[in-house]
Amino acid sequence: MDKWLCVAEVMDAFRLIPRLLLLATYSFVLWYTVDFTQFYFKLIELPEISDWKLAAYTAFGGLTIPAIAGLAKGMTTSYLESGRVWKAKGTE
Repeated sequence: MDKWLCVAEVMDAFRLIPRLLLLATYSFVLWYTVDFTQFYFKLIELPEISDWKLAAYTAFGGLTIPAIAGLAKGMTTSYLESGRVWKAKGTE
């Protein structure tokens, strides 16, 4: 039982779970941005695409990419503000 408590303490000290969540979030932001950009540029090359469809996809990308990036920013801010204070005892 003490072994698992030590493992949990190490995981907490190194903040492994929040770091994995941030890694997953930023990986998703990168994947989504690259995938949507590739889709969009393939869409532009199509001769039969109408202007209103192109405008709709532009608006969709213009709304979703910043929204997902904003979520990542919020998660990063909460991660950075929730860390331990690493000061020696007796110092202010």
